[in-house]
Amino acid sequence: MTSQDVFISYAHVDNEALLEGQEGWIAIFQRALQKRLGQLLGRQAVVWWDRQRLTGNQYFDETIARACDEATVMVSVVTPRYLKSDYCRKEVAHFAAGKPLKVGDRSRLFHCVKTPVDRQALLPQMEHRLGYEFFRAAEAGGRFREYDVFDPELKPLFMAALEDLAQDVGKLVAELEPNPGAPRHSSITLKSDETSRAATQRVFVATTSVDVKPVRECLLRELTARGVPVSPGNAWSEDAAAFTAELARAAAGACLSVHILGGSYGASPEDGEGSYPVLQFEGLRRLAGERAANEPLVRILWMPRDVQGATEKQQKFLDRVRADATLGPLDELLEGSEEELKERVISKLATLAHAEKERQERERKAAERRAAEPTRGDAPQGMALAVAKVYVISADDEGDEVEAVERALGAQGFDVISSLELAEEETEAEREARHQQLLAECDGCLIYHGATKLS
Repeated sequence: MTSQDVFISYAHVDNEALLEGQEGWIAIFQRALQKRLGQLLGRQAVVWWDRQRLTGNQYFDETIARACDEATVMVSVVTPRYLKSDYCRKEVAHFAAGKPLKVGDRSRLFHCVKTPVDRQALLPQMEHRLGYEFFRAAEAGGRFREYDVFDPELKPLFMAALEDLAQDVGKLVAELEPNPGAPRHSSITLKSDETSRAATQRVFVATTSVDVKPVRECLLRELTARGVPVSPGNAWSEDAAAFTAELARAAAGACLSVHILGGSYGASPEDGEGSYPVLQFEGLRRLAGERAANEPLVRILWMPRDVQGATEKQQKFLDRVRADATLGPLDELLEGSEEELKERVISKLATLAHAEKERQERERKAAERRAAEPTRGDAPQGMALAVAKVYVISADDEGDEVEAVERALGAQGFDVISSLELAEEETEAEREARHQQLLAECDGCLIYHGATKLS
């Protein structure tokens, strides 16, 4: 194996103790990570760090370069000073220039955010990666608090965040060890057959307020252990316009979004019309409505059965959610325990993976039929289809309701054609001809009657 399992990259100032006689934060972090990683790997782990820590104007020496080269993974402790340090940037660049950073959908570069920073300021190698927060985010008008092992209230949060990091690092280190037959600790081999087919489907887990952040972190641990790609992190731009753009990028490619709602309203971006959790809730609802029928976005909304101490503004929002005022046809509202949330998310992922597998199987069989059957000259154009086609017939005034039905059909893998598209034909004769053609081509026809009065 390599000489080092982990190389810790950090800024010297972040290891300076605030009080005389105390140990530095990085020193405590390194020792705890090395001990826990050794327990998970079932052997002595080596977590390397530069105890003397060169200053910014000293040469990037061979010792540091060799340690970077010999490390399986790098853990960067991100702070404002870290991002300003040319030396820290050199360490990351040198590590990235060696072996490839990407391992499947994961990275050998882990970043822990000790002090909140602007997400836009993260190094390019850290973009689009779910970091590990070692601080408690501030509520509106409040202050953040770094996880401090000397504070009885914050020490359990430090250990919980460290456990998340250690398990993820341990799993990757074990997989990359030269001897693949070596025994591995069971706690880092958590792949689930139930969701392995969904490993390429991304889940968007929305930002939460502080009171339900542990629920989000618990769900993230479960999904990460099962190999499910997750986005995004908790660091968002404070500018409302930039936040909107970030949200669209983070949700791209997601098949499922999870919104965990608590009693606090949460912090808000500048000039924003709601808190980060609320804006993500509304933004994902809008993005789901804009998705094509064959690329649906399903949303799961969760809140405790009995939300305690909700602020007035948050209570109004929760009441609106419960009244279905903001829910779409593919949304699910769940009020229950954390375990019920995890079970529902995993179950929904399995359902989506099964639907995708069936869609691909239909495409494969259709392709085989096309290859085996000669083309008949009098067959209507488009007769051979890759997936089962459903022709939805409705009146013009059904509007959003029939579109919701079409999205739901698309979520099940059907190729949906709407009669509303006939309006694009210029004449009545052309519309009738197109209608007859669609009736002949479709595998099934659904006549939707909602608000329209029958004559």
